[in-house]
This record gives sequence, C-alpha cells and structure tokens, in this order.
Amino acid sequence: MSVRTLPLLFLNLGGEMLYILDQRLRAQNIPGDKARKDEWTEVDRKRVLNDIISTMFNRKFMEELFKPQELYSKKALRTVYNRLAHASIMRLNQASMDKLYDLMTMAFKYQVLLCPRPKDVLLVTFNHLDAIKGFIQDSPTILQQVDETFRQLTETYGTLSAGEFQLIRQTLLIFFQDLHIRTMQLFLQENIVPNPLAKEELNFLARLMGGMEIKKPSGPEPGFRLNLFTTDEEEEHAALSRPEELSYEIINIQAMQDQQRKEELARIMGEFEIAEQPRQSSSKGDDLLAMMDEL
Repeated sequence: MSVRTLPLLFLNLGGEMLYILDQRLRAQNIPGDKARKDEWTEVDRKRVLNDIISTMFNRKFMEELFKPQELYSKKALRTVYNRLAHASIMRLNQASMDKLYDLMTMAFKYQVLLCPRPKDVLLVTFNHLDAIKGFIQDSPTILQQVDETFRQLTETYGTLSAGEFQLIRQTLLIFFQDLHIRTMQLFLQENIVPNPLAKEELNFLARLMGGMEIKKPSGPEPGFRLNLFTTDEEEEHAALSRPEELSYEIINIQAMQDQQRKEELARIMGEFEIAEQPRQSSSKGDDLLAMMDEL
C-alpha cells in the first residue's frame, strides 16, 4: 500500500463530485427574476460551488491531507464527502447523497482503469483541478487556494519513480475493487466488521472535519434542496429501498487512550475553536463529537 495515495483519491473524487453537482444545479436553474425562494438560480449555483471548493482546498486541510499516510475505510471517506457536500446552502437527502457518491466513485474508478501508464493518474488529477479552476474564475482568493494545491502536487509527485506510481495505482484499485455499481438502483454493501484502524481514522476525521463547516441557513434564507434523481418519486423509492447497513451519518469509533494523540487532537481543535471557553470532554470520541456539534 502506498502512503502517497490519499491526496490523489480525495482530489479526484472531489472533482467528480463538483462535475455532478454543477450539472444538476444547471439543470434545475430558474431565471433569477422568476425563481421562488426555494428554487435554484445561477447565483445560487456559483455560491454552492464556491463554498464547497473553498472548504475542499482549505490550507490546513491540505497540509494534513498531503502528509504520508495509509488510506482509510470507505465509510470514513464517505463521511468526509457528506460533510463537504453540505459545506454550503445546498441540502441532499440520504438517497441523493448515495447516488452522488456512487457516481463519483464509479467515474474515477473507470478513469484509473483506463490509464495506460501508472503516472497518468497524476495527469487525471491535474485535469480535475483545471476543471475546478473553471468553476471559480471570478473568485481570485479561491483560485489561489487551488493553485497552491497544484504546487503541492507537483512538489510531492513530480519526482516519484514509475514503480512508486504503479504502487499508487494498485492501492487505488484495491480501494475500488469491491465497488461494482452498474445502475443507480443498486447500492453499496459496506462491511460492518469493526475497523482495526479505529484510532487512525479518528485522527483522520478530526483533522478533516475541523476545516469543514456545514453552512446553516441564517434568518429567512432557506437551505436549498438538490435532488440527484429525475423525479421526487424516484428519490423516495431509492430512500425506502436503501439497506440499513448504509448509514454514514454517524461513525462510532472505539479508540484506546493515547496521550500523544490526545494532545495532538487538542491542538488541532484549538486552532478551530470558536467559543470563548473550551469545552471539557472525557475521551477522544467526545472531543470529536463536540467539535462536530460546533461546526
């Protein structure tokens, strides 16, 4: 397993997510002078993409992402993308989020399989980042964040050997090997066996979720709902037929006490602390849940 795979996996899946959301938001656009308060406009589309991209390329988040580390479970990564998709005024119900994640993973898996050379995975990543920059041409501050990630990619992967890229490609294929979704009526079957990397996943989620703020509608502004299905009836049917095993909203992680990790988590939480008085907690699990509540 390569310890340099996570940034490529995250950025490419994130790029696919943005493609899909952009297409669906454009399809549901209503001219601004005709739209009701609960209908999408072009201004709303740009705002959603800007919010998600700004959160996705948060500087501290990227610094943590590019540190050498093993891949984590599908469930942990899925939770991160659920948080990322809701870092704006947009709201997806569980069935639409399932469909979105299925489309993301299948698209990138297909691209990895088609790469004639292992190093082409890096070119696919650059293509995704170029497309993301196209979404935010009018936002120079966010463009600067994406450009910094370009620099990090070049610095990290520009000198890797062909053998190292082959290991990265194999790690990606191992991650995707159990995903065989062919239609949008079939859903992933997650392994419910407890994850042996619980402690590492806890640290991973603590780092990532610290920079991902879920936008909560304030005042009279509504939270806009996006349907990834053709009709509301199709979305409702998918929600009713969804297996109970696919519950990603809450991850229960049992982790042993580790003083060094606890201190590191406390430091990370401190960087994102908003309240004047720190919250007291008795375990790392409590720390993580408290931090999520405050986002």
